[in-house]
Formats: sequence, C-alpha cells, structure tokens
Amino acid sequence: MKKYLPTKLALITLSAFLLPFVSSAASCDNTFDDIGKLFTWGTCIIGSSIIPLLISVALVVFIIGVVKFIANADNEEKRKEGRQFIIWGIVGLFVIVSVWGLVAVLQNTFFDGGLVVPQL
Repeated sequence: MKKYLPTKLALITLSAFLLPFVSSAASCDNTFDDIGKLFTWGTCIIGSSIIPLLISVALVVFIIGVVKFIANADNEEKRKEGRQFIIWGIVGLFVIVSVWGLVAVLQNTFFDGGLVVPQL
C-alpha cells in the first residue's frame, strides 16, 4: 500500500492543477463561423490553458529540485541532480514568461490588445 501512495498523491495533485485549466478553457467561444473565430478560439485555449499549465510544470520542476537539493544534503550526486532541476525550472519559467511578455508587447503594438492573461 505504501509503495503506491506517492503515485496516488501525484495523480491527485495533477488533477487539482488541471481542473482549473479545463474549466477556463470551456469559457472560450467555440462558434467557428469563419477562420478568424477559429484563430481567436485557438489563442484563447493557448492563453487560458496551455500557458498556465507550462508555468505550473516549470514551477513544480523547480520545487522538486529544491526538495531534492535540501533532502540529499549528504549525497553530492543527488545534490547535483537537484541543482539541475532548479536550474532548468528557472530557465523554463524565464523562457515561458519572456515569450509571453513579448507576445503581449507585439499584440498591444500591432493589434488593439485583447491578450488573455493566464490566471494562476
């Protein structure tokens, strides 16, 4: 029983993370009268579901790295592995937020705004 507990906890945590994304994706207008509405629907799905999911994954990778780094203070190899998780979590967060910011700047420059801001 104890050996399956981390798997069950991981599934419960994952479903708790995914439920808000599924419900926010349902608020996107899915009437496809023309190609413009299809494009708007696609950007709504990306902005309200996929970007927050990627940010959450990068944050979880960072937190796993911190936990591995602290929990394995006596094992140098495990600390290096934890350090790699921390570094890649920070890089992932930086890239995701930077690209999202760049898209917001471009959209506000060339279009009249309307950027979907992911709610975490």
